[in-house]
Amino acid sequence: MGYIYDSVNPLGIPAGVDVVAGYVDGLYANIDAMRKAHPHAYILEITVTGRPATRVVDCERGDLTPSQAAEWAHNELKSGRRPTVYCSESSWPDVIESLKKLRVHQSAVDWWIASWTTVARAADLAPEIYPGAVARQYASDVPHNGSAYDLSITEGRWPLAPLPADSRTDVVRTSPGTRTGVIRTSPVSNVTVDTSTGFDPVTLWGYPFKKPGCW
Repeated sequence: MGYIYDSVNPLGIPAGVDVVAGYVDGLYANIDAMRKAHPHAYILEITVTGRPATRVVDCERGDLTPSQAAEWAHNELKSGRRPTVYCSESSWPDVIESLKKLRVHQSAVDWWIASWTTVARAADLAPEIYPGAVARQYASDVPHNGSAYDLSITEGRWPLAPLPADSRTDVVRTSPGTRTGVIRTSPVSNVTVDTSTGFDPVTLWGYPFKKPGCW
């Protein structure tokens, strides 16, 4: 497993950590300052306005709504990029429902879920990550250097490495207007999905593809 440190104040994050998250836009845009303060860390970019080609979208009060976050994720998938949605545990089902309306399966998105078990201190033992998520933000307002940071635990690969190739799915049309679904299991959520159930085969798992001779 790994950890992500995020804060509106780059100096509020301890030096020498591996992954930090910053904002590319909005009132607290700090991505340049974050890179300067943590030159050796992996910088995870977050958009609060739905900026394209950003790794994470922030879905919470004052930023994107669940439907807006789903639309952003759908557009990212169509552009060949795998999206990550940061949202609370309570709003997670709303984002999933909005994705369904766009014919996108929830497993096409990486989920960073906020569910705090600790406030104002870093817990010695991090909680488990929810099935289907790649990260969980579990500690808020941890004091440091006169400021504070939030702390998340990851499943160990995200965001530094892409999901393995065997998480991809494929669909072959046997004749015009028909298709055969290939069943795969997500390495993140362990949820088995049959692509013949109506979800968009192009965006399932978030890997757009073209299969010569089948379209």
